[in-house]
Amino acid sequence: MAGHPLSTGQEALWFLHRMNPAGAEYNGAASVHVHAELDMALLESALQATAERHPMLRSTFEDGSSGPVRRVHPGRVPPLERRDAIGAGTEELGKLAEEFTATPFDLHKDLPFRFLVVRTRAGTGAQPERGTAVGGQDEHDDHGEYDGPGETVLVVAAHHIAMDLTTEMLVLGELLHHYGTLVKGEPADLPTPGEYDDFVAQERAALSSARRGRAEAFWRSYCLPLPEDLDFPTDRPRPAVLSAASATWRTTLPQGFSDQLDTAARALGVTPFVYLFSVFQTLLYRRTGREDFLIGYTASCRTRPRTRNIAGYLVNTPPYRVALNPETTFREVVEKSNRNLGEALGHIGYPFAMLPRLLKVPRSRSRPPLVQVLFNFLPSKPLGRMGQSGEGQEQADINGIPVSLGPGSSPPGNYDYIVEVIHLKNTAMLGIQYKTDLFDAATVEKLGQELVTLFDHVRQDARNRVLSMN
Repeated sequence: MAGHPLSTGQEALWFLHRMNPAGAEYNGAASVHVHAELDMALLESALQATAERHPMLRSTFEDGSSGPVRRVHPGRVPPLERRDAIGAGTEELGKLAEEFTATPFDLHKDLPFRFLVVRTRAGTGAQPERGTAVGGQDEHDDHGEYDGPGETVLVVAAHHIAMDLTTEMLVLGELLHHYGTLVKGEPADLPTPGEYDDFVAQERAALSSARRGRAEAFWRSYCLPLPEDLDFPTDRPRPAVLSAASATWRTTLPQGFSDQLDTAARALGVTPFVYLFSVFQTLLYRRTGREDFLIGYTASCRTRPRTRNIAGYLVNTPPYRVALNPETTFREVVEKSNRNLGEALGHIGYPFAMLPRLLKVPRSRSRPPLVQVLFNFLPSKPLGRMGQSGEGQEQADINGIPVSLGPGSSPPGNYDYIVEVIHLKNTAMLGIQYKTDLFDAATVEKLGQELVTLFDHVRQDARNRVLSMN
């Protein structure tokens, strides 16, 4: 089997994997609630069809003669596990997904994806099969018949070298689309996917052209001289070697948050991402007192139509320079964010993995390079067009199968914090991943509450100075 070249971001992740092959800090997960029971035999066939469409699902990684390569294995299919967790709530399901994600991938021999089916409720008149439920009890002893449709949570866990959030949603959506066609006995009707090799070729062409010089000049001018590291107040002294240990705090944001965010952003002529990113910058300034610092944000590299349905790692995490002072108004923060993010857009494809060397960032094992905090804003339609169920829950219909967004997590990597907002039509969810070496859960919960409170203040009057809002 011929080896396929890696993108720059993949090469960086391969290097980090080789440094710590037993680590899981670059594993992530996404899940959907399927408001039906799933036939495992049909689901396995659907997974095989999905893997045949996307070579990344059938790939392993290894060192080649001139650098790391990806090898595609015809006929291999990612593993699919089944568990029963009858009656499990959101918190239990979130922990179960985290446990499933925490198992390391051996990228030499393991495919970088695995799937889990969790049955949370059996359908009308159905008796659950014997198995181990959450808590270690046999659910057959404690549950009888169930009214209404069955409920299932479908989880995909993957190593970041092979995925981003768009990939996870793409794969889950196509898996359920194939499942629906098998149930109906119809052929699948999906567009031909793009090739990850094409993305790698485009990146290499850009890095060997004049565009590289322009991008490097932009990032040097933007980042240099480097500001001091963002020393966020911690609960414990920063260790000499920061471990991979992390946890996630999650909450559903107050009813109406999404509408309020959309309205506030429209009033200032910006996107919801720009607006909430500006709120987060303001919070960090108020928390640290630092007037000049760098934070990161997640940007998609899917800039061409053919890249939209590629399964693979197509994101970048460029730095953003925050410069505030006591006289700055929130409107000015928003306007500057909109302007600076727009200017960076033309250079967004320059791989973040190359920036520390370009900018001569000192190496440290106690903190991540360049930025310590990352902000993720996830799309309002991760599963396609969202509607409402009879119970008011936001759902999508995938080839006749009703689904809603379930718990998930981005790869924590080396960041102190990853603040992640999922912006749906009627509801929004906030998750904060954090290093347990540094922070307690109560501290992280307080940070999340402060973000919501600050949002309420700034949307009332954007002319207020960032330090005068209480």
